[in-house]
Amino acid sequence: MATSPPLQGAQGFQGTQGRQGTQGLGRQGLQGTDGAYAAQGNQGVQGNDGSQGRQGTQGTSLQGRQGTQGAQAAQGSQGIQGTQSTQGIQGRQGVAGTVQGFQGTIGNQGVQGPAGTGGGGAGTGLGSRTTASATTSSIASNASTDLSITGFKGYALYKIQTSAAAWVRLYTDSASRTSDNSRSQTSDPLAGAGLITEVITTGAQTQVITPAVMGFNNDNPAATTIYARVTNLGGSSAAITVTLTLLQLEV
Repeated sequence: MATSPPLQGAQGFQGTQGRQGTQGLGRQGLQGTDGAYAAQGNQGVQGNDGSQGRQGTQGTSLQGRQGTQGAQAAQGSQGIQGTQSTQGIQGRQGVAGTVQGFQGTIGNQGVQGPAGTGGGGAGTGLGSRTTASATTSSIASNASTDLSITGFKGYALYKIQTSAAAWVRLYTDSASRTSDNSRSQTSDPLAGAGLITEVITTGAQTQVITPAVMGFNNDNPAATTIYARVTNLGGSSAAITVTLTLLQLEV
């Protein structure tokens, strides 16, 4: 009798695949342990595939935190402003000059103003120019004589007229006339000598006084006499008439 071959035993179940180890934090999970091998028996019917093990959770690799931003450097302090320079001391005022300028010569007195209106009494109106004259006795050629002409206490002298060639001098008083007797025709009088004016004519002639001269009587009390001295410059003896054109300035 023939013997049947022995039956092959059923294949053992394949061990379930070990679960994949959880992935470490940043590290790979541990590998599952190998399933134990059953003793190889008879090859049985192929068992169903075991279900696949769950995938291990992915490790959380912690990313390092971003470093804190460095603090901004402090802005440098502003430099100190320079102090303003002080204003210089003002210079002292110069010393005032000590020399006084010379006083100008006194101008001729102006014409008398018009008469005032109202008030206590009537004012004196503007005067008109007039003439005053006198005639010498007969005097020899180149001889001199004194002459008094009745005029005003104060006056403006415009003209001197002579009836013959003569040198005529007018004075403020008799003493001044006497003191000037020795002065020659070509010499200048001393300042303040009392001479009002003088003219030289070459004949019957009128000499205009420009500018007009202010004359006055210096007697005390003041009088209306105009003191004159006349020198005959003609070739023969003559009585010479002297005529003055005047404007009264004082009453």
